[in-house]
Amino acid sequence: MIIFSFLLAISVLTIPDIEIASESAKPLQENVSLQQNTANVDNLEQVPRTRAAADSLQILADTERNENPQSAIYAALESLEISETIGYEQGVATSNKILGSIYLLLGDYEIALEYLLISLELNKELENQPEIGSVMNMIASLHVLQKNYDRAIEYYSQAKLMMEELGETEMVGSLIMNIGVAHYYMDNFEEALGYYKEARKIGESDEVSNPRLYMIAIANIGNVQIELGEYEQAEEYLTEAIQFFRENRLNVNLTGSYLFLAKLYHRTGNLEKALVQARNGRDLSVEIDQSQFILESYERLAQIYEEMGNFEQAYEHLQKYYQEQQNVFNEERSEQISRLQTQYEVEQKNREIELLSTEVALREAEVTRQKLWRNFLIAGVIMLAIVLGLLFRYNTLRKQANELLKERQKEIEKQNKQLVQLNEEKNEFLNIAAHDLRGPLSSLVGVAELLEHSDESDRTSRLEYIDIIKESTTRMLNMINSLLDVNSIEKNQRRVNEAKVDVVPIAERLTEIYKYQAAEKSIGVEADIRLRPLTINADESHLRSLIENLLSNAVKFSKPGSNVIIQLEKEDDLVKISVIDNGPGISEEDQKKLFSRYARLSNKPTGNESSVGLGLYIVKNLTESMNGTIRCESEPGKGSRFTVTFPLIEE
Repeated sequence: MIIFSFLLAISVLTIPDIEIASESAKPLQENVSLQQNTANVDNLEQVPRTRAAADSLQILADTERNENPQSAIYAALESLEISETIGYEQGVATSNKILGSIYLLLGDYEIALEYLLISLELNKELENQPEIGSVMNMIASLHVLQKNYDRAIEYYSQAKLMMEELGETEMVGSLIMNIGVAHYYMDNFEEALGYYKEARKIGESDEVSNPRLYMIAIANIGNVQIELGEYEQAEEYLTEAIQFFRENRLNVNLTGSYLFLAKLYHRTGNLEKALVQARNGRDLSVEIDQSQFILESYERLAQIYEEMGNFEQAYEHLQKYYQEQQNVFNEERSEQISRLQTQYEVEQKNREIELLSTEVALREAEVTRQKLWRNFLIAGVIMLAIVLGLLFRYNTLRKQANELLKERQKEIEKQNKQLVQLNEEKNEFLNIAAHDLRGPLSSLVGVAELLEHSDESDRTSRLEYIDIIKESTTRMLNMINSLLDVNSIEKNQRRVNEAKVDVVPIAERLTEIYKYQAAEKSIGVEADIRLRPLTINADESHLRSLIENLLSNAVKFSKPGSNVIIQLEKEDDLVKISVIDNGPGISEEDQKKLFSRYARLSNKPTGNESSVGLGLYIVKNLTESMNGTIRCESEPGKGSRFTVTFPLIEE
């Protein structure tokens, strides 16, 4: 979604893969949305580093762009980081394009152009013609905003020829619309109207499945008809467009159409209707926090009130107009700082890429050396086998064969036992998964049925249903993440990057985080730190994970009104990290299987939280991977104390 705002002449361009942008006198802009599942902005830290995750985050950024640009930036940056980490080149190109579109929406054209140029270069290297045309369309739109209309039309025309060769009919329609926008800004209203009508014709053809192209063409035609004095037809078109944008929650386009209609009524002298539409534009622009729309609506309202003779309201809205202008100025200063930060981060990324290239070259050399030694070893073994074949007699070879058969038989028996054990673990896992997933899935089915029969106008109920869906899917995601963590631990895929780590700030930060989570169950979380700093040799990520698991378990099994304490202390040359709760305690029988995989204990979570019995198993493995120890002290009815111990590093 890109907003193009000038106070009295507002138009919106059509841009692929970008939401619609509009203002009261500028042509509307259309986009083609991504086609994948969306992710949850609140759980981005739990997203795996895969191509599918990067694609989902891009879709999330595209979905959030219209209503929550900051969340969209967060998701797009996370997608960019994942794509760069795993070497997903198309993901890097697409993430840069989405970031460029968001900053174009926010009015920060310099940052937008930086991201778009990076995306254009990457897509050229990948020879991705549709994406090249899409990015060229955005860059052309930026030239429109800079009033470089001839350059913009040149970009649009090149992209149009490219899309016609690829048979991208909808994209061709968008580019034709944008050429019309450039002519609108040049006051060539008749030419603009011709291009808009051509785009509308494409939008209503069978080759285009997206109705937004057609409706934006309708809104733009209505806007240019105001300039041509065709007010009756303009009102009909704008009313139709407003209804569509309202039904599809396209708030930016809806705001622009309100302001189009306010301009029409203002020019025809129908001040009461103009006042209603200008207020609609103002209220919605404030809701979506679009500064330029807010400026336009305040100025329009001040003019209408002045003509109505209500000078008090006219003066009040004029004051708000100038105050908002000052806010925009302050935001521009903030954006300048953001640009400097972005430039620094880009330079850092370039240095990291150079270091990564060097590391890859060294690894390739090491692999070559290992292959050479392996070939020598194989040749030596072959020669030795030939010598042994000449030296040993037939009887010796037969004995060796018999011994080999016995060993193979033992291995087969061992493997059979392992298969039996794995089969039992598989059945146990299926039982756990079926039991723990049944609840959230039942909730999802129930909510789906409620949504199917609910009143579409009842927004409050639908939002409650959505919250239930989010809660259920989050529970399933947490369980799956635990299973994946165990899988990576058992396959030794979790690398330990040990370094000197001060436990104190990590414990303090996690205490603050879990205070808010535990507050939902009326449980207090406190930190008892008896010495600082407390430095150990550990992997900071693993250390954070094991403390989080202990805190999560303590909150999960504690009763409302109780307290959970994380205690840090030094004992001799050791650092002790203890998590203490006032829960139901753990029996001796349960303590025997406490740290085993898929452990099912007699105690149940006090808030009906899900548990797959993997948390303490993960904690034990993470602790031992960093040369630490863990123990549990508990009695039924007297709470529990889990203590993790690491060697202290004296500073």
